[in-house]
Amino acid sequence: MKSKEISGVVEGVSNEKGLPKEKVFEAIENAIAFAAEKKYETENGIEISVRAEIDRRTCEYKTYRRWEVVEDDDPLAHPTMQVTLEAARLENPDIKPGEYIEDEVEIKSDDRITVQATRQFLQQKIREAERMEVIEKYRPMVGHIVSGIVKRKNHDRLIVEIGRGMPRPGMPRSYGTEAVLPASQLLPREAALFRVGDHISGLLLDIREDAMNGKGSGLTLSRTDPKFLTEVMRKEVPEIGEDLVEIKAVARMTQARRSKVALFAKDKRIDPIGACVGMKQSRITAIKDELGGEKVDLVKWDDDPVQYVMNAMQPAVVLSVRVDEVKHSMDLAVEEDNLSRAIGTGGQNINLASRLTGWHLNVLSKADFDKQESSEEEKLKKLLTENLNIDDEFAEVLIDEGFDSLENVAYAPVKDLASVEGITEDMARILIKSANDALARIAEERKKSISDDLCELVGSETAEKLSTVGITNLEALCEAATDDLKDIEGMDEKTAGDLIMKARDKCWFSDEAKDKGDSDGDSAKA
Repeated sequence: MKSKEISGVVEGVSNEKGLPKEKVFEAIENAIAFAAEKKYETENGIEISVRAEIDRRTCEYKTYRRWEVVEDDDPLAHPTMQVTLEAARLENPDIKPGEYIEDEVEIKSDDRITVQATRQFLQQKIREAERMEVIEKYRPMVGHIVSGIVKRKNHDRLIVEIGRGMPRPGMPRSYGTEAVLPASQLLPREAALFRVGDHISGLLLDIREDAMNGKGSGLTLSRTDPKFLTEVMRKEVPEIGEDLVEIKAVARMTQARRSKVALFAKDKRIDPIGACVGMKQSRITAIKDELGGEKVDLVKWDDDPVQYVMNAMQPAVVLSVRVDEVKHSMDLAVEEDNLSRAIGTGGQNINLASRLTGWHLNVLSKADFDKQESSEEEKLKKLLTENLNIDDEFAEVLIDEGFDSLENVAYAPVKDLASVEGITEDMARILIKSANDALARIAEERKKSISDDLCELVGSETAEKLSTVGITNLEALCEAATDDLKDIEGMDEKTAGDLIMKARDKCWFSDEAKDKGDSDGDSAKA
């Protein structure tokens, strides 16, 4: 390859592909080195390592044969491409293992076969350079909005050209990069709305390097990801962009075209919801337009979980809240005529509020809430009176002060319990001992109720944990659902599912179970 050819290739590829000239020079150097290695191997029958160097000003190039320096103790795996450290230091005393010694060589590689191989290798290196250029350019933009033009439409995706620059006088057109917007990442009915040539924006979801070989595009866009809504709001609301208002959480139901966003103002003088609504609702209207008319509920975030949940339930008004810390759930009381609004069409409002806050929410009418609360209180009073030898009035006092379970009484410091009006330290010690004795008795009774076959299958420790939720035998475990086991400490959904399937395999699907089923069937026929 002559200097004029190199100059022409660098200019042409750089302009056409939008690559920096240095990247093209490096690709050509690799191609020349590759061709020289193949030529030498063909003519001499041995493999060598070659480095090519192009003068960036004159485009003249030189080739160097090189040997990698290895430790003296290491065997030479490739004697024609390696040299020991001792031998290398005869030429360069300061050289280190892993570095190279080089000799300039001239290897003619202008025959037809070698030229064709060089071109193929050059094309491969340019494609790799293009791929790395795209990755380096767009990796910092993952999680942010990019815009482009719909280039092609398929039944399951849109191909979007992003990053296309406007042509300037005397400059070639700047080509963009193709990204994929799958139909699953489009808002409802958008696939039919967009046409080739339409402008579209989306969240750059990820970059898959393994999908960027050949003609594939490794850039994936999304318009349904919750972060797309976050980025749209950041663009439309200056206070969010300037970090004066923080988006704490986002919940979206794109098929229902509805979302909830929790907002927090770092400056108390700023109304976070008013900032997002804008003058004459200009900002929220722009946000909804970008989301294809999706309804966006703006919620004021609060560090008090109860107040936060009540805010998230708007437009429904919550009258009372009952919190279960263990199950991480809340029961919400609303007026009867407000019940449908609290739940929402198809459960949208309660579902979004639950996703936004991270709490499992149950909505009840005020009458049902009061009835359930009364029933729960009666159960608690009965539990305390029977196990602590106290009357109903005393039990009510304990419940009102937060000692509403045997565990809370058993593990309470004496001083805390004695701070309740009418309870001395001696009485507190008696109550604590009675609670501990009751817990030990209940645990022993529960342990006795555990069947041997359950212990044999899952182990005694796991069997004891299962008994805390009322599962004491294999049949009960077979009939259980994963939700029945979620309150057990350290039990995740996968572990719960595995335990249930293990029990079902033993009881329902094993050879022993099948034989038992067959014998039962024969007995029934007889």
